[in-house]
Amino acid sequence: MMVQLEEHFYCVGCGKMVRMYEAKSLFRTGFFRVVLPLGCCSGCSQV
Repeated sequence: MMVQLEEHFYCVGCGKMVRMYEAKSLFRTGFFRVVLPLGCCSGCSQV
């Protein structure tokens, strides 16, 4: 299955691609000319 990057972000807490609606906080980076949404999912923000 192909992951749509527009619908997902990389959780820096658990290291997984997570759906946007599960985000607790989000930010974007332009590192290496690629826009990658980063953030923390709801599960990791409770720890």
